[in-house]
Parts: sequence; structure tokens; C-alpha cells
Amino acid sequence: MRKVFNQLAISLYSLFVRVFPGTNVQRAECKKIVVFFPQQLGDALLFSDTLQQLSMIYPKDKGYSIYFIADSSVNKFLKIAVDVSREINFVDFDKDKLFSEFTYYKAFYNQYFMMVHHIVVPNPSNSGLIIGIVCNSLHKTIAINTHQTNMLYRILLRGLSEDDVLEHNQLMVFELHKLLLNKLGNRKYSSHMPFIRNMPHKSHGRYCVLHPGASLTYKVWPIEKYLCIADYLTSVLEYDVLLCGDSSDVKYGKYIEEQAKLPYRIKNYIGKTSYDEWIGVIQGAELVVGSDSASIHIAAASGVPSIVICGLYDKGIFFPYVLDEHLPGKVMPKCLIKEMKCCSCRTRSYTGAGNKDCYDKVKKGEAAICVSAISEEDVQKIIYKTLNISERRDKT
Repeated sequence: MRKVFNQLAISLYSLFVRVFPGTNVQRAECKKIVVFFPQQLGDALLFSDTLQQLSMIYPKDKGYSIYFIADSSVNKFLKIAVDVSREINFVDFDKDKLFSEFTYYKAFYNQYFMMVHHIVVPNPSNSGLIIGIVCNSLHKTIAINTHQTNMLYRILLRGLSEDDVLEHNQLMVFELHKLLLNKLGNRKYSSHMPFIRNMPHKSHGRYCVLHPGASLTYKVWPIEKYLCIADYLTSVLEYDVLLCGDSSDVKYGKYIEEQAKLPYRIKNYIGKTSYDEWIGVIQGAELVVGSDSASIHIAAASGVPSIVICGLYDKGIFFPYVLDEHLPGKVMPKCLIKEMKCCSCRTRSYTGAGNKDCYDKVKKGEAAICVSAISEEDVQKIIYKTLNISERRDKT
């Protein structure tokens, strides 16, 4: 009940400050640019070059100040992984508290969402849409999902004018970011993989990386299948296997360590590395295999071959990449997909929409059917091709 009262207070407060007399005059003089980014690490890496471009569109020497508002982990990761313009102010926010604690929301709103010249929400999300609507800004550019059929989402869209909207109609994320820059005035931008810093890596020898986890459980390929791939890489192809992931993936690493045929060839780094160490481990690998995760994006930006086990819930939005130019040293991930009629379910409505069996699995925290349908043999075949392994060696 307390949360409900807090959310009601947040709604009323947002409405009040938007119509308060004299506010429009004040914000017209302000040159604060706010980028609200409630997404994950991998999304942030893909957005990093676009963020750099924004600092050129809104230069500090003309009085602009850019505030990039994201989760603390995202901000920390970006500062380590890419060369970030010093003109960008990184601001941490707590997504749960922002929408449930009035005192936190009020303080944060007054500091970052009052008297804003332009708010930019580059990726479609419910929280981004809400913040874009309530932000007291002179200009708005909010990415929306035109395929979304959720009634509340459609009602919220009425809070935006036509000029505020950056329509997202099944665009791959690089295409969406290019569209954003075009709308803000940079019409010469060519999309490409972002640049990532080279990190030292302590591991030596021939090894592959497995990243068995993902930000959402329905993206996670069944761990028993990852174990099969670990055994294939170690006992058949004679590679060491390094496991990567964050603390939420610890159970996956423990399972593979305990069940592997050759445990001495398994090195479990899940939840044990800093961001620069994690990047270094990936950059030293001969191959990275994982679900839709930041490790795949890091590998691609680092020129490391990778295989991504894709679901169809966001078909075509994150993988495969759609780029205007392919820079030297970048290697595009090889995507494994099992086509199904119920594709793009999350883009249109919710994960599992149109397939009750899949929806029931997702509710139980299991992999979406389109993910689990990919077999170990499918992955082994593409590993074989990606590593250019001779038939003779594979049989030994």
C-alpha cells in the first residue's frame, strides 16, 4: 500500500511541476541535455558511439551540458570500456526507487528533470517513455515502439506530441541510433561497431569463452547444453574453456565445473572479474559463445569471433547487426536462430505472446522455446566452421 501511495504522489507531483507558471520561460534559457538510459551493459556499449556524437551536436563551448542518466554499473562499465568525452556527466540512478519512493523521485526530478533544454530517450522502454513525458524540457526526442499493442503503453503515448517521437518500427538498434542522430541534425553519420579499449589479459594459451548467463532468464540457453559445448571444446577440440558472467550467473559456472568431463580445463571467472579483466578475458579468446549478452558485443567490437544463441522475441533488433560500414578489425557475430511463427512477441506485446507453452516456461524462469529449440549439434557445427577446424582434427 505504501508503494501505491508513493506512486500516486509521484504522478501528482510530476503533473504539478509540468504546469507550474513560469517554468517554460526558465527552461528556454537552459542548455541542459538529458539522456535517459535505463538499459543494460551491452545496450550501453552499442550506444557508446552515438553518445560521443551527441557531445558534438551539443558542444560544451556553446553552453550545453550533457547528463547521461543510467544504472551505476552501466556508467562504470562505459568509463572503463570506451573513451568517453569528458564533457559528458555520468549520473547514477536507482530504477526501483525512482518509480516507488517519492522523496527519492522528487530530489532526482528537481536536480535532473527540471529546466531541461532537451531530453533524449534513445531506446524504447516503458520507464523511458514515462520519464520522457514528465520531464520538464523544451524539446523531447523519445524512441517508441510503434508495434507495441499494450493498452497502457498506447495511452502513455498520448502524452507526447508528434515532434517528440522517434518511431521504432522493427529497426535494428544501430539503425535506430542513426535515425536519432539524423533527427538531431547529424545527417552524415554512418553506423559502425563502437570502439573499445584493449585490455591486458592474464590467461595464456588457446581458449574459448562461454557466457552462459543473460540479463533475463528466458534468454538463457539451457545450462545442460552449455555443458555439452564445454565438453566438446575441451575433450574434442582440446581448448581450455573460460566461463564469464556476473554474480547472478554463479550457479551456471558451478554446474559446469562440477559436471565437466575435463574440469581441469575449465576456468570459472563468473562473478570474479572486474570490468577491465572481463573485457581482457574476451579479447584474448579464440572464440566466444553465449546468449544475447554484453560478452558478444564486446567480442564483436574487439575483433574476436563469436557465436550468439538468439531468441526471436526481439527478432532483428539486436542481432544480426545492420551497419553502414564495417571497420577493419571488427568481426560480426554468427547468429543461431530457430524460426517460429510467434517471433517478435516481446516487441509487439510481451515475451511468450502467441505461444502459451512458451509463456508458461517464461513465467517459470525457463528459456523461451525459440532459445531452447537450438540444439547442441547446431552450435557444434557453427563452432567447427568459425574456428576453421580441419575434418581430420575434429575426428581425433
